[in-house]
Amino acid sequence: MSTARRRLLPLDSRALRLETMDRLVLRGRAADPPGRPRGTVLLLTGRSEFIEKYAETMADLVDRGFAVRTFDWRGQGLSSRLLAERRTGHVGRFEDYLDDLDLMITTCGAEAPAPLLVMAHSMGAHIALRFCADRPAAAARITRLVALSPMLRIVTRPVPYGFARLIAWTACRLGLATTALPLRDPVEAADNPLTSDPSRAEDQAFFERIAPELALGPPSWGWLDAAFRSCARVLARGRLEAIRIPILLAVAGTDRIVDPATTLQAAVRLPAADFVAIDEARHEILKERDPIRARFWAAFDDFVAEIRAEVA
Repeated sequence: MSTARRRLLPLDSRALRLETMDRLVLRGRAADPPGRPRGTVLLLTGRSEFIEKYAETMADLVDRGFAVRTFDWRGQGLSSRLLAERRTGHVGRFEDYLDDLDLMITTCGAEAPAPLLVMAHSMGAHIALRFCADRPAAAARITRLVALSPMLRIVTRPVPYGFARLIAWTACRLGLATTALPLRDPVEAADNPLTSDPSRAEDQAFFERIAPELALGPPSWGWLDAAFRSCARVLARGRLEAIRIPILLAVAGTDRIVDPATTLQAAVRLPAADFVAIDEARHEILKERDPIRARFWAAFDDFVAEIRAEVA
């Protein structure tokens, strides 16, 4: 696939601007296919990501006849940052992300063609699943959910998971909630845990060189503590079991960012879930090598073919 397709937003796409109840600005983007859309896909990014990184995915969806809507979460991309040190990824509570998603779904409902699907990666997939569990009435507007490498249990090795939770909790109680974790950016690691595709691995850095204001560094201790608490909430007994929306879970078999075993366990608990397990994939399935991406897109096409049959 050409580099241009990955590094240029769809030519006919347009900017969106949303204002939250707490007076933050969310930067969004809309793209529509020629002719009548099959529906709208709301694309939710992961932590530290931004709209431009998903240019190729937007084009893939538009080619399939879908309208696409996406946005930068609060605290990242070109949406409002929450700290004076803008490179620290911070949020005090994940409920704020749920509010952002609610706002975007409401916006889509007002102007985007139905039915509404959600495609979400990592942190975005976590937020989507929690939204479905916490706000079932609002989530009823979602026809289908595609969750790639959902952040249900963060990999903390070599630190034991429970001890990592205790460290984050303690750091926040010591007044370090807005302090960044002392972590190295995984994209800079010699053995990239995000993707095995060397070219696609450079896409995020390419955009950050052009527009340094897009870049985000390590999360804060407050973000990590909130993430642990939110993961525990989603995985609590009865939470996943209450989600009735049809879901496709895409599991990266060699994921070192989130735990793939937890995702497979979640698939069993979800009443209307199917999954595609891609053993050789690393965390970012949509940024993987073409044969790996093809396996995901084949599963996606089967999943959305059912929608066409239902709404025809």
